[in-house]
Amino acid sequence: MKKYILVILSFICLIGYSQKKTEVFPVFDECKEVESAQLKDCFYATLEQFVYDNFVLPEDVKEKKYTGEVIALFEVDTLGKFKVIYIDAITEELKKETENVFEKLPKIQPATHSGKATYSKFTLKIAIPLQNPALKQQEDFVIKEN
Repeated sequence: MKKYILVILSFICLIGYSQKKTEVFPVFDECKEVESAQLKDCFYATLEQFVYDNFVLPEDVKEKKYTGEVIALFEVDTLGKFKVIYIDAITEELKKETENVFEKLPKIQPATHSGKATYSKFTLKIAIPLQNPALKQQEDFVIKEN
């Protein structure tokens, strides 16, 4: 009887160990030195800054002084490439420009789940007119500091 209990406890320990899952966000080169708890923030900050630096507003949007947002649903595949799934924007030009920006994104380290590369889906909202995320983070810091 003692042998059976020992065998059952051994299996329970193995099952408990195998249930540990570790998920890691995709990693830009700029985020490689960041702690794992901060990877999500670094991922979004780097992505938002890249979009701000590379997004060119179409002339008709500038002329009409459009305010709103573009919503992009995208994934980072197992190879670290960005793939746009869906874009919601008021004009076709905004959709095309969003696609152009995502095509320029560099290949990154993909997300991992239990040590294996996996694809992951994300949503990004791009405010129009464009707002520099670096300045916004500084404003948030000043507000929180006071």
